[in-house]
Amino acid sequence: MCLPLTEVELKGELGHLITKAAVVCNKADKGRYLLGNRTAAIVENMKKIPAPQQVNTIQTRAQKRLEEHEEVVYNKNKDPISVEETEMAATEDIEIEND
Repeated sequence: MCLPLTEVELKGELGHLITKAAVVCNKADKGRYLLGNRTAAIVENMKKIPAPQQVNTIQTRAQKRLEEHEEVVYNKNKDPISVEETEMAATEDIEIEND
């Protein structure tokens, strides 16, 4: 016995899942489908994961300025030696002897 397949979209709290399922009855719009083992396992795992909670936050201008300042300090500390300083150090090591 062969059952026809249809594409099913399952919507839940954590999003939606598009999968293929076997149609149990002749009319696909009744919503009765046979899900595969993997799809059933995915749906069960989605139920076990806690739903994300909405968090309301605000950011003041002072906080934004502080974050920007921290980024600038981080970038300056990342590369403390400039190209000009390394060129000067290389030229200082050269000794010229007068004959």
